[in-house]
Amino acid sequence: MKKLVRIGLAAVISLGALSGCSLLGKENGIIAYGSEQQVNTVIDKNKNDIKEKNTYKMKLTILEDKKVLVMDKKTGEELVKKGLLKKVDKDDNTEAIDKLPAVTSDQGVLFAKEKVENVTIDGAKLKYDGNTIIGHNRAYADMFAIVDDAAYGNMKGEEKSVGVLRYDKNPKNELINYKGADRTQLVEIKN
Repeated sequence: MKKLVRIGLAAVISLGALSGCSLLGKENGIIAYGSEQQVNTVIDKNKNDIKEKNTYKMKLTILEDKKVLVMDKKTGEELVKKGLLKKVDKDDNTEAIDKLPAVTSDQGVLFAKEKVENVTIDGAKLKYDGNTIIGHNRAYADMFAIVDDAAYGNMKGEEKSVGVLRYDKNPKNELINYKGADRTQLVEIKN
């Protein structure tokens, strides 16, 4: 019987970790990924519960059969201020980064689980800068890239909207109302 309880407990903890849900319940926000219409519809449906909302334009492109979500430097800086860009260590612990790596007109940055070298997407050179994620997990794309404004304008990827929505309380029960988005993710947003 004890063995069955241990297996059940291990399964619950594993599912929580894989889904990006924290057992501590510190989440105070949701990120909704999708088209501009999808994200705006989700925001409109939940506007009475949302304390603060920010919508960012990003582009979804493909690199070596993996999805890459590309953002401009200003968006990357906003995500850093909100504590949403997190470095993952070798033990899979995460910690918010306090400043954006150097992004210049000559070179952007690429965050991916595994090291990737000599990367260029639509003319923008990218330097691998470690295993960094948005929120608690890699929910929508396999990799994230940050480029300067001119390089972002040249990206040919599919335009996406990313809604960062802050609540007064843990919004885990609100996730059911976010079915219109491509993907949603519980997050902790720094005040």
